[in-house]
Amino acid sequence: MKKYMPLLLVFIFFISTALTGQNFFMTKNIKVQSDSLNVKSVGKLPFHKNSYDVCVKDSFAFICFDNSLVVLNIKDKYDLKIVDEIPIYSPFCIAQSGNYIFVGTDGYGLNVYDISDPENITLKGFYDTDTPIFNIKISGNYAYLANTYDGLVILDISDPTNPVMVGKDNTYNYVLSVFVENGYTYITNFDSKFVIYDVSNPSTPSEVGSINLNGSLYDLTVNNNYAFIANNGSLTIVDVSDKANPFIYDSLEISGYLSDLYISGNYLFVSAGDFGLKIIDISDISNPIEIGSLLPDEDIVYFRSEIVDSLALISTYYGGVVLADITDYLSPVKINSYSTFGRVNKIEIKGDLAFLSRSEDLLKIYDISNEQDIKLIAEFDSLPYINNMLLSENYLYTLHTFDGLYIVDISDSSNPQIISNILPKSEFTGIFLKDSFLYVADYDSGLYIYDVSDPYILTEVGNCKLPNPIEDIFVQNSYGFISAGYFGMFIVDISDPSNPVYIGNYDTDGYLSNLIVDGNYAYLADGFNGLKILDISTPSSPIEKNSYPTDGDFMKVSKVGNYLYILDYYEGLKIIDVNDVMDLKERGYYKVPGGMEDLYVDNNRIYLSNGDFYILQTTFSGDTDKRKVQKENLKFYKDRIVFELKDRKNSVKIYDITGKVVLFEKNLKVGKNFLMLEGLKSGVYFIKIDDGENYWREKFYFLK
Repeated sequence: MKKYMPLLLVFIFFISTALTGQNFFMTKNIKVQSDSLNVKSVGKLPFHKNSYDVCVKDSFAFICFDNSLVVLNIKDKYDLKIVDEIPIYSPFCIAQSGNYIFVGTDGYGLNVYDISDPENITLKGFYDTDTPIFNIKISGNYAYLANTYDGLVILDISDPTNPVMVGKDNTYNYVLSVFVENGYTYITNFDSKFVIYDVSNPSTPSEVGSINLNGSLYDLTVNNNYAFIANNGSLTIVDVSDKANPFIYDSLEISGYLSDLYISGNYLFVSAGDFGLKIIDISDISNPIEIGSLLPDEDIVYFRSEIVDSLALISTYYGGVVLADITDYLSPVKINSYSTFGRVNKIEIKGDLAFLSRSEDLLKIYDISNEQDIKLIAEFDSLPYINNMLLSENYLYTLHTFDGLYIVDISDSSNPQIISNILPKSEFTGIFLKDSFLYVADYDSGLYIYDVSDPYILTEVGNCKLPNPIEDIFVQNSYGFISAGYFGMFIVDISDPSNPVYIGNYDTDGYLSNLIVDGNYAYLADGFNGLKILDISTPSSPIEKNSYPTDGDFMKVSKVGNYLYILDYYEGLKIIDVNDVMDLKERGYYKVPGGMEDLYVDNNRIYLSNGDFYILQTTFSGDTDKRKVQKENLKFYKDRIVFELKDRKNSVKIYDITGKVVLFEKNLKVGKNFLMLEGLKSGVYFIKIDDGENYWREKFYFLK
């Protein structure tokens, strides 16, 4: 299934908490998230490409990237240095006040970080909301959130470790921007509404005026009784001197998608998408004039900006964060940027080498022999956009949406070479190699078979016309099993490659994007309908044997031994024991921020991408994992964790987010025990408890 990344991804994410006991003992300090089971991270390559917001304090920039918060030292703007990185689900906007930054996410709440030491920022507070936070403004002891579907939300942040909602107005849906000044709050929304609230009492915001404008209103700022409001292609100026009767004072046509406004002195800085950064002189409000602009590099989209003296920091899609010298407003100049590879969308592994393609047009090859120190050994930019790839011995077969199939010689991994290419009939989507034949799924045209015994000269030997959409193919023995989207699974007899014959199908209820076959069973990734297992002992007449629900959009499946590894676009990785297909058991899972892209499994290593590249290791062996997972006897409190052990032979470990053991106990008494947490710094931790009979593994946030 083809995936597209919208401007704002709204994920529904369930976080379970385990807080019990008397009310006075239950606190905000620990938030529990079942993040993984029997799987741990042993290596990671972060790829910072899309940035969504940026703020600056002193010589440090705090940047929201796809799945992380990055801290850059910008003291020398020509030599940027990354000094910290914090994993976080879908950070989207940021605001700073004193020694704290407030990071709003795309449906995962508001995180509060202490930045008094910018090279070691720590999580201090959290406000839970499952609706996206599009914008934040801080005024005094209050944070004002453009909380999209929840409208305007006002938090008391006098204690930053414990943000508390004190006021709210959800009269208007899909609020996109917020601004606070002199006891008034201004909001805009997706449906053209501009609203003014009296917030002299933040607990009871009172609407005092509003006006309907045109289009979706993505941002606003207010200066000297004038509100400047951005929509797609124009800047609207509203006179708000009479809060009860705002009226349109003027407007200015500006090319581009206007997503952010920032005023510094007499100048308005407008982020205008692929038209870059515009500088508007507003010293004469009756005659605003565009006096300068900074065009982005090709394919880069400017999104938000922060102005600090003569420096503009611009968050972008596809270009990381850009630094520009604006000393001369007439001619701003880009002086530096920070970004990396981009989203990893496909993975292939060969021994100690990882072949990673990004969603644009670049292939990179990494040495992963040391998983803690992954090294780039080559990059290859001679290929179009890669939508699938397959590695076999010394050749990499890559598929490109409308540019067909390329074969790349990787015998010298430091110097890959294209050796052949064929164009698609419509759009090549899936690929499988068996013996000397390459089986290629074409989205609109069906199955094509090529003789690749000589990889320099590709020869089409046969084809089978099938209705679209054709997504992928898996070959076993004399049969090709084809993922056909809403049509389910097609089966083709390929015993004669020159004359493949359609012999049957199985219609699923979902959208079949991927499948694998092993022995007499086919395992189908059927989108929102989850996993389906078919008996294919008679290939022309598959029979459903079992199914397993996934919580999101199941998109890829792999199998090693008795374990099925399934990748869900929203929910991450799950591992299912399929030794008995009639009795499926979940044996592990791993959740990471962001939408999943690809999965590769090799022995006990799992390689996956959510834009970043992860190397995971399974931690189960033998029958260890058949023990009952106990959660009801694990309790989290303000300063301790309480648990009950069944056996004297036991161990308790707490890890920090890097995997370092920060607390270890063993052979504790049978019965109720507790661990004091007072020695821990605020942050993200994992606890693992094993007493022979039962085990626990939980992720928790500890806030001092």
